[in-house]
Amino acid sequence: MTRWAIFFIFMFVVGQLIALMVEGGGFAVTRLNGAVDSDDVTVTVDNTNNFLSADIAHPAYIQVGNEIMSYTAKTATQFTGVTRGAADPQTRRATTAAAHADNAKVMTLNVSAMDSFIGYNITTSGAAFGALDAVKLVGGFFVNLPKMLLWDYPWLTGPWVIARYLLFAFSGGFIFGVAMLMLTLAQAIWRV
Repeated sequence: MTRWAIFFIFMFVVGQLIALMVEGGGFAVTRLNGAVDSDDVTVTVDNTNNFLSADIAHPAYIQVGNEIMSYTAKTATQFTGVTRGAADPQTRRATTAAAHADNAKVMTLNVSAMDSFIGYNITTSGAAFGALDAVKLVGGFFVNLPKMLLWDYPWLTGPWVIARYLLFAFSGGFIFGVAMLMLTLAQAIWRV
């Protein structure tokens, strides 16, 4: 039974990693709501759900086409305080500000996808990590676990919704696998 539990847990984790790669930016993906000129400092989108909150000291990053932008605040439908043509926070490679058409895909960067999953901005945190940050990390996991179990990714809609329903088998196996491993652990502790 333990082999099946480990198999389903493994397949669920691998499936989630593949889903993040296909998504091209993780949990936070939206579309532009109107064209954007190369000098606009406010970017209007369909929604900013699941994008990182940011401030002047700790900006967050989005990508539209080949351009990376940083922002210092967000509302329900806008990124504000946008710096156009920002450097990639991982590679420090510079990008160029450009105009973007309505409905262009807006996504977090790969590092920011992990940040949005755990609810903590790793790229700008430095070395400081306190007890409150640990609570945020655990909280971020529990906020995003339902999204993962339901395979709630924008690309798994339309004709791909069938794949989403098939992936529910991995979610069920994951839940069963974790329960079985916890039961095995509890039995091992009880015997000691």
